[in-house]
Amino acid sequence: MRPLLGSLGFSGLEVDTYLALIEQPNASGYQVAQKIGKLVGSTYKALDSLRAKGAVVANETARPTTFVALSISEYMDARRRDLEDLQVRIEREMEDMAAQPAHGGIFELDSIAQ
Repeated sequence: MRPLLGSLGFSGLEVDTYLALIEQPNASGYQVAQKIGKLVGSTYKALDSLRAKGAVVANETARPTTFVALSISEYMDARRRDLEDLQVRIEREMEDMAAQPAHGGIFELDSIAQ
């Protein structure tokens, strides 16, 4: 599972932090750091990064602040929507500059998906 989460762009510490919050929702940064055996400061940096990526939410009304990881389904659905919105915006901006598609020729394909 760790490599799969890493392929989403999570660092090793972010993977540990995310998985700790999946196992123990509503944990403080200190509790997460204790669970994964990492420094508190590093763990809070990972939590901030996961929040920026949309994988973790914080309850700042609690003292101390607690964190919850979104399910992987919720996270991937949000990423998919973000990518679709980005695609639409980019296509809209590129409409005027797009040349006619090339026809014919020999092209090297780098993956089966191409």
